Amino acid sequence: MDFTQDEDELKPYREQASRWIEHNLPALASEAERQRVSGDSFSPEIHRCLAAAGWLGAGWPTEYGGTDNEVGVARAIHQQIALSGVRMIAWLTTSFVINTIRDRGTEAQKKSIISDALRGAMIIALGYTDPEAGSDAAAARTRAVRHGDEWVINGQKMFTSCAHLATHVFMLTRTDPELPKHNGLTTFLVPLDAEGVEIQPVWTLSGERTNATFYADVRTPDEFRIGDINGGWDVLRTALMYERGGQRDNLRPENLETTRSAVEWAQRNHRDDGSRVWDDPVVRERLVRHAINEEITELLRYRAVWAAQQGDLSGAPTAAVKVFGSETTQQREWDLLDMFGAAGVLKREAGDAPLDAAIEEAARDGVVGPIAGGSNEVLRGIIAERQLGLPRCRPPR
Repeated sequence: MDFTQDEDELKPYREQASRWIEHNLPALASEAERQRVSGDSFSPEIHRCLAAAGWLGAGWPTEYGGTDNEVGVARAIHQQIALSGVRMIAWLTTSFVINTIRDRGTEAQKKSIISDALRGAMIIALGYTDPEAGSDAAAARTRAVRHGDEWVINGQKMFTSCAHLATHVFMLTRTDPELPKHNGLTTFLVPLDAEGVEIQPVWTLSGERTNATFYADVRTPDEFRIGDINGGWDVLRTALMYERGGQRDNLRPENLETTRSAVEWAQRNHRDDGSRVWDDPVVRERLVRHAINEEITELLRYRAVWAAQQGDLSGAPTAAVKVFGSETTQQREWDLLDMFGAAGVLKREAGDAPLDAAIEEAARDGVVGPIAGGSNEVLRGIIAERQLGLPRCRPPR
């Protein structure tokens, strides 16, 4: 690989993507502001528009509902939406699940569930974390008991982001409490409009809304069981691989944009002694280091995508993306706060916050990075054991 080549692989598609967005999604700026104020991180209207135009199905096999839309244009559209500040988290979580179903599901599930998701009829939130379990997803106590062709689910889940906007939740449940905790789990798709489901908002430090969800005798058909009974941990490992970086479009292009904007700000603004902020060698070193880290993260992501395409479902390559990317991003936010000083903590409502308060908002948003999708402490163990062949640092299951 030529690491000196500065090439934008989506450049040939950006003009077409821009024209489509201008014609079909002219109000992205107002939608970004609505999300910021409301705490939502998803736009059902934009999602329906993308689905109707076939952009969600680009690159998927036609037998599963895929379309012949150009994949490069689809990726450019998703990236420009992200750069506008509009977040489409529920499409990301849906894509994690349908990629998992492609790898672990039955042929009937691939043809029905994936097809429904690609045409915008099914939006899937993630239901992994029980209130008492924290980052230890395998400690789930939410019970699923079989009754004929249905399963009855009772329990609670935390951090089911976008559940109030989704149609289904992809849930990890306890189906055999007598087995070791990793072996008695099963995954299901559960309709969120089913009787017995309650959704309560939880507001995070970043201002984003997530949810606590409650399930009281909620029924879901066995055809919505993903994977084998008591084989849910292997299914979840596949889903987490995609969440941590195992698919091409799980990216945050705004990271690089923020660094570029910070460089421009440092070159334009002066300190009390008349010198430019950019003239400080410590500032230059920090900004260059963050640009390098973002490039490394992207290269690690490419490697993880390639590994997944080669059949590597160990989770180690995606764990490396998650650990390095989340920790270097968090360090960048703290460095930028230090560089911008008191102005860096101003909110948008102040009216004169630098970079439209992107620094302050990113710092709050980045706090959860080393925890979401699996704590980095656990992921370091995965890398050590599965990639480096080191002995286990935790007791056997």
